[in-house]
Amino acid sequence: MDAADAADLDDAALTAAATPAASGPRLVLDLKQILSEIPDADEYDTRLTGQLDAALAEALPAFGACALTHFDGVEHGVVLSRVYAAASHAARNDTNTLYYALRTRRNSAALLTLQRIEALRGTCADCEESPLAMLFLLRDTQLVLTNAQLRCLTKGGLVELICAMERATVRCPVCADFLYEKKMTTLPCGHSLHTDCYAILAAAGSAVACPSCTEGDQSKPAVVANMTADAFHSQMQAVESTLSNLSVSAIEEVDPVQATPAAADEDEDEDEVPDPDPESDDADEADEPEKGDADAAAAPAPITTE
Repeated sequence: MDAADAADLDDAALTAAATPAASGPRLVLDLKQILSEIPDADEYDTRLTGQLDAALAEALPAFGACALTHFDGVEHGVVLSRVYAAASHAARNDTNTLYYALRTRRNSAALLTLQRIEALRGTCADCEESPLAMLFLLRDTQLVLTNAQLRCLTKGGLVELICAMERATVRCPVCADFLYEKKMTTLPCGHSLHTDCYAILAAAGSAVACPSCTEGDQSKPAVVANMTADAFHSQMQAVESTLSNLSVSAIEEVDPVQATPAAADEDEDEDEVPDPDPESDDADEADEPEKGDADAAAAPAPITTE
């Protein structure tokens, strides 16, 4: 599951994550209730946190790292949906920064609820099996490590998992850069590439052969363009309106400008790290289909998204 899907933490997902009541599931409004339901909720695995700085630098030397402190103190389901959406949006738009959160007493309720939701979606282990220890977001990919997984992991293993996240990001088949960071064109076959790369191929001849199909890729991937800054602001305003109606205080926004090298500490409760903010101007939205030339008028036109 990618970070775009992770941003869709709606009321239905939060309701499914709730402990069933006598009359059926209930919306998760008080996240602290999960702390009494998870046997190991008060256990925090810190064996590798002291090596996190070095692991991130080794895995992604050209990337920055930013700790997500905005899960701290989140105790309401709607606030959690806003924080998670903001973090996912930041990761997709700040493409050279790895965002991460270590579970501590301050963010345990929020991260354990998030883990339960992701377990229901089949993207990570259930918190009843072992509670979340680390959460990583990179572009459109997500990695959740539990206490049990972390205890069996070496620093080298953590480096490989982070490298695998970077390799798993969706790329343009022409330039191999992250696909969603630029304006895109989707070909009739369903594959996508950067519009600039499409223009280069189109300039070389009247018909553009899909690079992915040429390489034997028969998949028909679903392309989800990045949300524009205006659309994201609108979504966040709707959440804030809901919070206001519920008399719940909102939280600060995530500011990717403050992304800095990772700074992990053995004493997690003492960590104070910069805040991330998703409101990047590099977001993308759907645009009009591109027009083919006269010779290709009968063929389906590629679709450009920004």
